[in-house]
Amino acid sequence: MIRFLCFAFLFCSFLSAQAPFHGKIESNTSWSGTIVLDGDILVEKEAVLFIAPGTQVQILPNTDRGNLGSDREKTEIIIMGKIIAKGSAQAPIVFTASSPTPAPADWQGITLKNRGEVSQFSYCTVEYAYEALSCYGSSPEIEHSTFQHNYYAGVSTEFVDRPNSPRDKQKTEGNHSD
Repeated sequence: MIRFLCFAFLFCSFLSAQAPFHGKIESNTSWSGTIVLDGDILVEKEAVLFIAPGTQVQILPNTDRGNLGSDREKTEIIIMGKIIAKGSAQAPIVFTASSPTPAPADWQGITLKNRGEVSQFSYCTVEYAYEALSCYGSSPEIEHSTFQHNYYAGVSTEFVDRPNSPRDKQKTEGNHSD
């Protein structure tokens, strides 16, 4: 009887294990529990990715079956829409490499390309990425979050201003320094 119960428990645990995934998110989506990624995730413009408190997002190291981002060998989470990752002190959200011996740059990181949208990170840890959080023209709200054991940067920002008029362009060009 005990053998049967152990077998039933292990079999049910195997069935409930989630297969790794990758791809586009085109509508509002919620993640909870353990999420395993084996390639790029692209959250499209009108979509919102909600991540529940306590969620573990585990990324397979040096793997990219999605090929949706700029790095063809490492998984990226690319946000064109919005990400709302609001954990709590008791149930933080963790983005990490899925490895018994994780190392910096095991995965690429989270890239925000959602100008005009406000993504939120609260009580999150992002670790073992190349560049944990890259913001291109984005203004996320970040509080009580940790960016650790990453190769290049914890949080990086880049904003390219495009002048609207020839006069503005002249002012912008005149400010370059060599």
